[in-house]
Amino acid sequence: FEDKEININSTQQLSQALNEKGFDLGKKNKKGIYSTKKEILENLTTTDETGLIQKILDYRIVTKLASTFTDAFLKYIQDDGRIHGVYNQIGANTGRFSFYRA
Repeated sequence: FEDKEININSTQQLSQALNEKGFDLGKKNKKGIYSTKKEILENLTTTDETGLIQKILDYRIVTKLASTFTDAFLKYIQDDGRIHGVYNQIGANTGRFSFYRA
C-alpha cells in the first residue's frame, strides 16, 4: 500500500487495496464489498509471497489484545501512575484468584 494511505481497520478500504494488489478475496457480499474475515486472509497466506497478509493478521491480533486487556485497565490508573486493588487468593467460587478495585 506504498502508493496510498488506507485504514486497515476498514473492511472496505482494505478489501479494495488487496483486490488492487491482485489478491483473490472471493465473492463480494451484499454491500458489494469483499470480505476480509480471518478465514479468508488465512487462506491467502499460502500464496502471499510478500508476507503482507500475515502482517495484517498479526496486526489484528495485537490490536485485539490491546483493546481487550491494556486499554481496559487505563481507566483504573491512579494519580501515582499505578493500579491499586485487592488480590483475593481463595475468594472466587471457581477456585481462581480474583482481583477487585480498592
